[in-house]
Amino acid sequence: MQKIDYLDVQSQLAKTMRHVCEQDTPVTINGAGKDQVVMMPLETFHKLSQPSLEPLNSPCFKPKVTRSAPPHITG
Repeated sequence: MQKIDYLDVQSQLAKTMRHVCEQDTPVTINGAGKDQVVMMPLETFHKLSQPSLEPLNSPCFKPKVTRSAPPHITG
């Protein structure tokens, strides 16, 4: 992810916004001190903000079912 100093962004805000939207790539803006923000297209933000069920379809979340005979049945 590209990193830009806030003073550079301030002087070229329209250009930076256009670049972010046209390339659909976020940019990290470093402020004074430790402040940092990310500029990204609004559509990307909305996609990231929507809850997703996809992680629940991951193999990591599939229950592990083991079947064993009830204790009162012997084989």
